[in-house]
Amino acid sequence: MWLPKLIPSLFLCLSGLFAQSAENVRVHGIADLSHEFSFYADGRFRSQYLPDQVVLSNWGNLYDLDTENINLIALLGCDGNVRYNARDVAFLKKFLRQGGCVLIAGNAGTKGQNLLLSEFGARFEGKAVPPFFLTSAVGGSSAVAGNNVSVLVLKPGGKWETLVQDSAQATVMARRKEGKGTLIAVARNLLGNNPDGKDALNREWVTPVLKEAASGKEVSGEKPLPAVGSTRMGNSKVVDGVTFHYSDYLAPYFQDMIKIEAQCRPAMEKRLGVPLSQGMGNQVGLLATGGGGFSAGGYVGLAVFWENFPKEKKGMIEFLCHEFTHSWVLPHPEVWNEPIATYVGDVVMGDLGYPEEGKRRIENTIRRASTLDPDMTVYDIYGNTERPGAVRLDGGRKNEIHWGKSFWVFEQLRGMDPEFLSKYFRAKRKYVPARMDHRYNMDDTVAVISIALGKDMFPWFNEHGMPVDREKTPFSRHIPSGK
Repeated sequence: MWLPKLIPSLFLCLSGLFAQSAENVRVHGIADLSHEFSFYADGRFRSQYLPDQVVLSNWGNLYDLDTENINLIALLGCDGNVRYNARDVAFLKKFLRQGGCVLIAGNAGTKGQNLLLSEFGARFEGKAVPPFFLTSAVGGSSAVAGNNVSVLVLKPGGKWETLVQDSAQATVMARRKEGKGTLIAVARNLLGNNPDGKDALNREWVTPVLKEAASGKEVSGEKPLPAVGSTRMGNSKVVDGVTFHYSDYLAPYFQDMIKIEAQCRPAMEKRLGVPLSQGMGNQVGLLATGGGGFSAGGYVGLAVFWENFPKEKKGMIEFLCHEFTHSWVLPHPEVWNEPIATYVGDVVMGDLGYPEEGKRRIENTIRRASTLDPDMTVYDIYGNTERPGAVRLDGGRKNEIHWGKSFWVFEQLRGMDPEFLSKYFRAKRKYVPARMDHRYNMDDTVAVISIALGKDMFPWFNEHGMPVDREKTPFSRHIPSGK
């Protein structure tokens, strides 16, 4: 009569041992950026699911990675223009045989992920039916969150073990053993995705699953980790003083990128009136995405497939100029840092043969604010107002004002002087020191605008809903007297 009581007791005991074992696993992971760059993969995945572990970002050729002290590789996406090649597949299979864990996240529309999964008898296809449930292979009663989740179709008779099902018992997450290692396939929308890292979907059960899968390969805190980083992409070439970094996957696009960069840079310098400061924008990384890039001063990351580049050029002009403008304005970011970067791109777009498109984009951006503030006198560039009775805006509408009113200001100032941009940046470079005891602000900005235009612009800004004070900036002393 003791057996029925012993079995559940034994189950609870083993469950406790499993939880403790997973908790004590050391994970040294890689989040792959080489097939698809995203800000999420670059740090947010680790902070959500493995915050107490090491997860590095791989920017270069996947197959070149040193995995001696790595036991998890997360493949969170693959841009539609890129594929995993034969060397990648062989590399991943070897890593699995050695005991590592490979996580492949995808959906029905991710061709690269599906082609890779076909090597293991699986693919994403169709839409799953919520709600979703953990199977006994995972255990527990945690809720499973996710929207627009794809079904994971598994080859019959394979080694796959379902971890999560939808309400129709279709698989949306599964794992299988490969040699000593574990392959996990998961519908992408069961995991976090936002760049702010605040959507840690299903963390309470995803983390133990990942740790258990990584436990097949022991790693050491005493051994070195692989050398990775944005300057280690597999290829680095210097062209006209700029070092371009790119992976083998993006090698076919390298020539197109250096050609358009060579067009944009001198056009930007002409418009902005000053060269880049020393050390700024002298390295460029090519990113496998159409979704965005970044500027880190000396290093600029460019989305190779932005607005259907290289088939279409005009969108890339705007985007490339946007990212380089962020480096150009340093050491002091602008109060309208994002808008002015795009505005410069739209103006340069016109200079390089697309005047109608550049004008259209500027007008469309201004319209975002003019619908909320038709005479441009109510709100400042952040969407705030001191006018009694004026509507207070929410975050989304404040953003519309920020972009639209900033563009409107630039257009008004260029209307006063077509060379405004170059005169402004020359004045900023001349009068604003590299080190200040405060952040470059709106008062400083209007003072430099006044210097550039040769007249006091403080009254104009105040009249148009942007409170500024000439007495609060040290640069007002350089405004020509009597003007």
